Amino acid sequence: MNRSVLCWSVVWAALLAPTASFAQISCTRDGLQAATNLYIAAQAKGDPSGMPLAQGLAYMENQQVADIKTGVIQKPLKIDFHRSLIDPSTCQTFTEVIVVDKSHPYVLGTRLRVNHDKIVEIESMVTQEGDWLFNADNYIKWSPGEDWGTIPAVQRDTRGTLIAAANAYLDAFLFRVENGKLRYVHTLTHVPPGRQVPRGPQGGAGRGGQGRGAGPNNQN
Repeated sequence: MNRSVLCWSVVWAALLAPTASFAQISCTRDGLQAATNLYIAAQAKGDPSGMPLAQGLAYMENQQVADIKTGVIQKPLKIDFHRSLIDPSTCQTFTEVIVVDKSHPYVLGTRLRVNHDKIVEIESMVTQEGDWLFNADNYIKWSPGEDWGTIPAVQRDTRGTLIAAANAYLDAFLFRVENGKLRYVHTLTHVPPGRQVPRGPQGGAGRGGQGRGAGPNNQN
């Protein structure tokens, strides 16, 4: 083999070989887990360049479109606890991140959406000091004790039941202005029979529920 053929062989091999980390991303459970792993690594470093981001990526923080170049993902965080929910049916993930660093604690909830081998959406709920009921120390006190493990198939609720329970919980958040102040009123509406809809993290307050009936683990 002459030198020119050898050079072209090397070039084509480099062009055709997928990047090791990016090639893992897909809508399978393993592929989505790989996406969450890359997200955690990116957040720890404060550098999302190792994530296979799609052109036209939708990046949001606290339900607002944001610039990823100035987002929280650009801040290196010492992550004390994290875990993820994987949903191959919609090709999405949810990752809980807890940072108890006294200089700047955070609790993040981040959703990723994957399309083929690219991450097309990153949406984070970013909570920190000054936010309503925020307490990262309480959050990490309760959260690791919740069981988010895989539920045996025969014990799982239907997807429709889970969605109805989630909607009932979200519909329960009511706010009203009284005497010039925003007052929170928590009134449950409809909850599917036989199912608990626990009070959510709310910055770390009220995370007392333990076990499968009281935690988010029925989402598996």
